[in-house]
Amino acid sequence: MTGTNWEGVGVLPDVPVPADRALDTALERARGKALDPAPGPPPDPAPDPAPALADERR
Repeated sequence: MTGTNWEGVGVLPDVPVPADRALDTALERARGKALDPAPGPPPDPAPDPAPALADERR
C-alpha cells in the first residue's frame, strides 16, 4: 500500500492511449481476449453418444 489517495490524481492506465481512443482500445482488447483460446491443453472431446443410444434401443 502506498498510504496515499488517488482521488483527484487518478491511476496510470494499463494501456496508455489518448483519451479519445480509450474506449475503442478497451473494446478491441476485450474482443481479442474473448476470441483467444484459453491457455493450457485443449478440452477433452465430447464422448460419442452412439454406445449409450444403442443401449437404450435394446
